[in-house]
Amino acid sequence: MNLDLPITSEMIGLIAVFVTVFTFAGLPIYCKLSKRSITFQELMVRALSASSLPTAIVIILCAIDVSLLAKLGGLFQVYIALAGLSLVYVSSVALFAPLDTKKQEPKAGS
Repeated sequence: MNLDLPITSEMIGLIAVFVTVFTFAGLPIYCKLSKRSITFQELMVRALSASSLPTAIVIILCAIDVSLLAKLGGLFQVYIALAGLSLVYVSSVALFAPLDTKKQEPKAGS
């Protein structure tokens, strides 16, 4: 399948910066309006996590149309490596997690 999208690495970078700044500026406002507290560390983690969303969407699109990878250059080497490491981590945790040998009893009212 060929998507022919006019996506460049510069566009993805700009969108990621916009999402980061928007999240960093908007999240404290949301927390104040909803009477929740947020630490600076939580704010940074959420803003940086949000910045990965545009790249994640483009990686999914690259799975559909592999020719997009050639347009984007070396931008994705780090993200592909992180995706691989995430998959290794999730697989390892699932594989080596202890088996639950206890029978779960139904909860009252179920």
